[in-house]
Amino acid sequence: MTEENKTNLPDLDVVEVPKFDVTPYVGKSSTVEEIKLEAGKYGQYLRLTSAKLGEDEEGKAIHANMLFSLKTVNGKSVINQNGELAKFMKNKKVTNYKDLIGKQINILSEADDNGNDWLVFA
Repeated sequence: MTEENKTNLPDLDVVEVPKFDVTPYVGKSSTVEEIKLEAGKYGQYLRLTSAKLGEDEEGKAIHANMLFSLKTVNGKSVINQNGELAKFMKNKKVTNYKDLIGKQINILSEADDNGNDWLVFA
């Protein structure tokens, strides 16, 4: 990188970012509001999103999310009958993943490898 390129970069501070407190939402009931098919580094997956649970200090909506990997068979994305999505569908008594929209869910929290808590559901 040349000195000229470095001068075009903004100054950035290193700060401690406050952690999001999931406790007010854990244990609440909600519904699956949206399902999106998305592409990731390792293939396609479904993102299931809860109905709005609240708002943060900036007025942004708070939702719980679950990600379910899809498998590719003969160039087509499919649901693994022994996978987590199939288990979730069975638990919610649906045979088509689209029928998960509107289904009742319970909000939980899950920590990642960096110690961040995320809202998920069962």
